[in-house]
Amino acid sequence: LNLPRWMQQKNNRNSKTKTFRSTMAQDSTVQLDVAFACDCTASMGSYIHQAQRSIQQISADIRAKCKASLRFALVEYRDHPPQDSTFVTRINAFTDSLQTMQQYVDQMSAQGGGDGPEAVADALHEIANLPWRDNAIKICVWIADAPPHGLGEASDGFPNGTSIDPLQAINELKQKGVVTYAVGCEPALSTSYKHARDFMMNAADSTEGKYLPLGKADLLSKVVVGGALEGVSLEAIWAEVKDDLESLKKQGLSTEEACAKHHTKVAAVHVADHVEVDSPYTAGYDYANVKQMQACSSLSALRAQGGLSTSINSQAPMQAQQYNYQAQQCQQYSAPPSVSQLNRWANHHSGAGH
Repeated sequence: LNLPRWMQQKNNRNSKTKTFRSTMAQDSTVQLDVAFACDCTASMGSYIHQAQRSIQQISADIRAKCKASLRFALVEYRDHPPQDSTFVTRINAFTDSLQTMQQYVDQMSAQGGGDGPEAVADALHEIANLPWRDNAIKICVWIADAPPHGLGEASDGFPNGTSIDPLQAINELKQKGVVTYAVGCEPALSTSYKHARDFMMNAADSTEGKYLPLGKADLLSKVVVGGALEGVSLEAIWAEVKDDLESLKKQGLSTEEACAKHHTKVAAVHVADHVEVDSPYTAGYDYANVKQMQACSSLSALRAQGGLSTSINSQAPMQAQQYNYQAQQCQQYSAPPSVSQLNRWANHHSGAGH
């Protein structure tokens, strides 16, 4: 990662800087709902086993560091018949019990799946329609190595999609204010499919979350904890800066312009949590497919616009395959919030049912 310049220097930040991680640790009125969506087909074995081993630690770490009113849920998914005859989705309701969450995860197993694409749209739809608390910070951690049906993959048993439209499912998450951290299991995601990576990037970007390509399952805990802490710290900062940003927007500035103008003031006194994962993709990645999906409300609208391009990012599968995942790192650090973080959270509040 290219870390911010301030991280390469001595710690000389203003003594007035507020670290919201410690502030939040004293505030049990904060509500945090975290829901996992996990592909439970055969190819996901190593990630499911890692989740089973680490979910208790993940839950305990979030609780210890946030001290929020915390709930967890889990949506497992496989595929539609005849590709899979076990289940399409299996919903494990929100719980505040670490023991119950561990029981949810212990029952997970990796089997079946049939064709390449899976019931992703159904899972994201179920996530969006969980009974989220109105005032909670809402976070989805979606772990997958395959795309939804209907994107144009060669091995798709449902080439026109299924009853749930994946682009509409993403819009549901956006409208509910569910920030999505899309965890792509590499190198399978990029080497097996043309559009899976772009779809996961779209899900993350559309909901003000992040796409995090993982080649090592043992980074999963850091990613989940880091994502939760980032959301909590940004929510705390937002509570203090929202009036200033709204005032700037009333002067005719866009959300992005207001965040950029206010950033220097915010960065001088606030610290946010950050989570980043080293990427196997080099600079120059073409986001045309991501933008195309964001411009379309449904698969039918996407097809009417010519569908997704297969000619871009031809280098990405090779990059994913050759990347040294044993050296991959997840960076968790505290730093002044970036302009992009402020902009993401401002968009999250302006367009979400938060």
